[in-house]
This record gives sequence, C-alpha cells and structure tokens, in this order.
Amino acid sequence: TEITGGMFDNTALREVVIGDNVSSIVASAFGNIANLSEVVIGSNVTSIGVSAFETSTALSKVTLRGNAPTVVGDNAFRDISPSARVYVGEAATSIVIQK
Repeated sequence: TEITGGMFDNTALREVVIGDNVSSIVASAFGNIANLSEVVIGSNVTSIGVSAFETSTALSKVTLRGNAPTVVGDNAFRDISPSARVYVGEAATSIVIQK
C-alpha cells in the first residue's frame, strides 16, 4: 500500500501516523503542510519519495517505528523545522544519514 503524491498536500493536518500496512510514501504526499508538527512512520515503510514532507515548516518530530527506509528521495525533509529530531524504534537494525 502506498500514500500517493499530493494526497495531503496543503492540508491542515497537525499530526500524522502512517500505519504498518503502508510500504511507500510517494513524492510530495505531505508537502507544504504549515501546521504539521509530528509524523510517525510505520515499520514497513521502505521508501519515502522526493519532497514527501518538503516545506512542512513546523515538522519537528519524526518517529520511525522500524528500520529507516532504504530509499529516501531528494528533498524528502527539506525546509522542515531546523530543530527537528528523528527517533528510531527499538526494532531498528540500521540507519544511514547522509548530508
């Protein structure tokens, strides 16, 4: 199951919990959500598309329930809160951070 592009773009969401039944978040699915402050990503998400959360400027907390996704598109988290924190669940076995 995937969350399609633009599905929640420019909405008034404040928190998002992506269930374990979702495997992919495609490009621009949650972009430009001014009040989005927290996202929980389910343990089976393996890819996050280009600009998936871009310009969600209040996004300050991202929780990964399982391993970090193996594919994270360019600018997936561009222009989120500069104080944003990423939390990885106990089930995680690896995470790669690139700048």
